[in-house]
Amino acid sequence: MLAGGAFAAVLLPRVAAGVNCDQVRRYLQTGRSAQDVSETMIISVDEVKKCQASAPGQQKGEQSPAPTPPASK
Repeated sequence: MLAGGAFAAVLLPRVAAGVNCDQVRRYLQTGRSAQDVSETMIISVDEVKKCQASAPGQQKGEQSPAPTPPASK
């Protein structure tokens, strides 16, 4: 019973806090797949796709620009 309670205690704060769409979009901009982001952030692929679709200033079908590499010195 203790293990189940500890598991719930670990997951409840993340579920209650919601999904950090800004972080999801940052991961996606680095070229990660929706599946990879969902595994990293321990959220569903559907949540990743919702964040991707709700990007501010983005219209349907419009891709976000690829990240620019840092300038080398």
